Amino acid sequence: MDFSESKWIWADDNTVKRDRVIFRRAFTLDKPPKSATLDVCVFDRANIYVNGEPVAIGASGCRSFDITKKLSKGNNVLGFDCTYYGEPANGYEPPESSGLIVSCKELAIYSDKSFVVHRPFAEDCGEPRPSGRYWGFDCYTDGGRGELGDVFEAEYGSTLFSPATEHGEGGVIFEENSQTGLVYEKTVRAKKFAKSTEGVIHTYEFDLGEEKIFCPVLELMAMGTERIEIKTDRYTSLGKWGDDGEYTGTRGVYICRNGTQKYTCPVPMHGSKVTVIAPATVTVRSLDLMFAAYPVRRVLHYSGDRNIETLLDKCDNTMRACMDGGMLNNSDRDRGCDLFALSVFARAALVTYDDSVLPLVRAAILGAVPENGALENFARGPFAYEDVISSLTFCSRLGAVAAYYMRTADVQLLTEIYEALCSYLMRWEFGYDGLVSRLKEGERADAGYNCDPQLIEICLYYSAASFLAEVAGDIANFEHEGELRRRADLILTAFGAKYYKGGYFSSGEICDERANALAVLCGLAGDKSAEIADALASCNNASPAYEGFVIDALAAVGRTAQAKDRLVRRSLGFIESESPVLPEYFYRAGSACSVSSVSLLCGFIGGVLGVNYSACRKASIIPPADCGDFKAEIAFGDDCLRLSCKRGVISADNSSGCFAELYENGETFILEKGKKKRIEE
Repeated sequence: MDFSESKWIWADDNTVKRDRVIFRRAFTLDKPPKSATLDVCVFDRANIYVNGEPVAIGASGCRSFDITKKLSKGNNVLGFDCTYYGEPANGYEPPESSGLIVSCKELAIYSDKSFVVHRPFAEDCGEPRPSGRYWGFDCYTDGGRGELGDVFEAEYGSTLFSPATEHGEGGVIFEENSQTGLVYEKTVRAKKFAKSTEGVIHTYEFDLGEEKIFCPVLELMAMGTERIEIKTDRYTSLGKWGDDGEYTGTRGVYICRNGTQKYTCPVPMHGSKVTVIAPATVTVRSLDLMFAAYPVRRVLHYSGDRNIETLLDKCDNTMRACMDGGMLNNSDRDRGCDLFALSVFARAALVTYDDSVLPLVRAAILGAVPENGALENFARGPFAYEDVISSLTFCSRLGAVAAYYMRTADVQLLTEIYEALCSYLMRWEFGYDGLVSRLKEGERADAGYNCDPQLIEICLYYSAASFLAEVAGDIANFEHEGELRRRADLILTAFGAKYYKGGYFSSGEICDERANALAVLCGLAGDKSAEIADALASCNNASPAYEGFVIDALAAVGRTAQAKDRLVRRSLGFIESESPVLPEYFYRAGSACSVSSVSLLCGFIGGVLGVNYSACRKASIIPPADCGDFKAEIAFGDDCLRLSCKRGVISADNSSGCFAELYENGETFILEKGKKKRIEE
């Protein structure tokens, strides 16, 4: 983006933390142009308006917007409601100062002193700060100390505003994540509230029915000086890993003036329910919600079992709730998306959405791989630390890198990160009896009981070494191939004799279905796969994060009916819950949100439908014999894969152009682009 004619602007001091400033740029058009693109770069976030209509909610970094249809003949105005957090959080390291830079060549508008600025009165409300959520701070506005009203309308009188302060020259700016931000979606009016009263305080609650990101706009009538609060069901959250404290999230606080007025919360909120708390002297006239979303189109659809349909819808909602601002987040514990959660998200998202999700996954992978190959959880945030299991998952065939590469064949990305991934695996040593564990004392792989992290570590290391050795030829980098294959072969050769306990694999005496599922899926179980089927079916220790692996492994060892039954049985609390999203644990089905739980969707794809990427842009399909009647559509390659079953007859249609094999009744069918195969029993 070329900002060479623009200046970085803000209010007089651009180093104030938790700051909010509002910009206006009025102009007149004799005739609107045929096209107009607004280029914007902001630190940290901005809501962007043209003539009072939202263009972007929660925009961050550098973005381009087509504003052609929002321009009109006569008076026009560009509006920017900007917030600067100024503290590291959620994988984001802020610059030392805030700033806004704008360019619109077609309108000959460039940010400088011609923009006017106003800093609304604000103060810290003094409650405990969030544990790291980037949007997590109160936004306090006093309507009695300068009413803003319809500040972004062209007719608004700018008496509160003064010329912006220029803080530096512009230039050519390249922002790697410019394609991964939120976009304004629509504005929806809340039509029905649940109202309750306690003393002289009214509480209004509106249920969105799904997890959304939005800015609330409240129209009300008041006597003056009343305090209004707007927050969501995400207002209270747990801390990051290792911190069980509770923290407050984003809240809009507004002090009323006398009469009818409108309050727009400038900071995006996150949740499925909106709560407005107001004194009885205030009349709430309307509540509009300006929705923002990452622009993905869902491809995955399934019909045939209502419970599974509901579960998949909640997986979709959960993933969308974690796509805020181009940074993947685990909202349940108010933290960024760790490497394990990123891998689960990538595997699920890449079969759920069309190509619009690819830039987000790609950017997340690049952001997770620093030059030193440390592969730390929350690599760009203040809580970075190495987690062996998460990092190995990320590198393995079950991780984010493999999932992305299998769908896209993006050799450029693989080339860019390959050396770092291989170098990370080389940190492990091999002793006389095999892999020397790098797990820290007390380190766990998953919540729940009877976890065998050492066996999980070995399975994931084998998978990672095998995968990276396999793709060495794709990027013509053979430096580590021989050593990776040697290490993988050493693990494979010794695995059965060392870890098989008769009926299950274990590094001690614990029977862990998670570790045994990974042994199957990573290719280490070999001829013992059928023998450990009972161990997979009888244990119920896994959290939702690992449950998808268990379901997938059950189908892989021939227990397809049990795989489907387990998916529904263990997820029933989620399915029946009123919450539109998935929590982190099976025993808590309330309004939490954890992207790790969409592992269940991965289990459905592999364990119930029998669809797996077998290699780069290649899929194998082994539909279970007792799957019942269903219809399914799955994102695959550049398009999709359609499967259906009616009265035992399987139909398949491959629209992607990628290679797909269908195995049925001992026969193999090649599904070519645009051709449909019918396989009779």
